[in-house]
Amino acid sequence: MDSELSAEQISKMSSRDFDAKVTINIHDGDLKGEYVFERNPEVNREMFSISVERGPGYKDDVTKQGAIGIHMLQQTDGPFELKLLSKEFIGMIKVGNYPAREMKGKQKDRLIFTNKDSSTSWVKADGALQTLNDVEFTYVGEWLDIKGKNEARRVEGTYTDDVTFEYYDRAKLLATETVSVTVNFSGVQGYNALMSDHK
Repeated sequence: MDSELSAEQISKMSSRDFDAKVTINIHDGDLKGEYVFERNPEVNREMFSISVERGPGYKDDVTKQGAIGIHMLQQTDGPFELKLLSKEFIGMIKVGNYPAREMKGKQKDRLIFTNKDSSTSWVKADGALQTLNDVEFTYVGEWLDIKGKNEARRVEGTYTDDVTFEYYDRAKLLATETVSVTVNFSGVQGYNALMSDHK
């Protein structure tokens, strides 16, 4: 973890060199169980992002639109890929609870898995969050100086929502179910001066 690294080691790292991990607990239904996904920093398509809208006050404790966005993380010792996780909120990145942001129109935050296990019938579980429950940030670390005059800090948190999954094979919809899901996440928020200067 970050505390095991020296300031010299951290100064040579980019934000994507830090550990990023997501644990997803599905409490009922066909996918009931715990699933762990970790980012491989050497795979560019894998992304873990925690951010608020750019502009003045980016690093300050002021209310802004924020988002958690995770793409293409591989399951630890399993056949699933976390193709997409998205959760938007209104608040700040500081320890505490913040309300989810309601998206426009029929858009919903997503939780999408793909499945490489050929012994099962489905290849994609396309989930849409049905409840607008809070995001809770449980830990926010200090800003650290990293490579390229940038900064990063560790952010950890959790949320629980009802998710409607649509299960697909390669051609058609197989089944639909709504289940309770808890997401726990740990990654870093990156910063450079352009984020504050953005208009």
